[in-house]
Amino acid sequence: MVRGRIMGLFPLHEASDLGFIGGRIETPVQVLPDGEVTHFLTDHVSIELQGGVVASKPVIRDSIVGEIEIGTIWTAAVGAAAQYHFLPGARLNPYVGVGVNVSWPVRIEPGPGVADFDIDRLVAPALQAGADYQLSDSWFANTSLRYSFVPGHAYSSAGAKYLSDLDMLAVSAGFGYRF
Repeated sequence: MVRGRIMGLFPLHEASDLGFIGGRIETPVQVLPDGEVTHFLTDHVSIELQGGVVASKPVIRDSIVGEIEIGTIWTAAVGAAAQYHFLPGARLNPYVGVGVNVSWPVRIEPGPGVADFDIDRLVAPALQAGADYQLSDSWFANTSLRYSFVPGHAYSSAGAKYLSDLDMLAVSAGFGYRF
């Protein structure tokens, strides 16, 4: 099965440690296209693979120097999940999944006045719930929620490290075609 969807990425439980400048890192909500491929091993069990590149523009807020646009961070991400489909013969087929997401920066464009910086590669376990609704023999409507437990990570610049911690909720809806 291949799916094309629109996805919203919602940062949750965001916390940061910015040392003496204070404040907090805020990651914006994003809406973007999403594509994935699912291979069914049995009627009930499948493996989902998902990937893409996303640009985010985090901001430091409430620091002693005011608001700072950190820059644009282009991140490549891949995800894999094992899924269990509860009702494979039914028109509405809910499923749950467990997997992992891996992301790494591919390009970093520092904001005005911000020194070059690096970001750690992240490996995050994820839980998923979704449903496919059969529209015709091969076409399906799909909706999915994926909660990623993102580990704390560091922005490193000129010998300093600024820590950020958040989880991510991905909400998506779209269509799929099963071969």
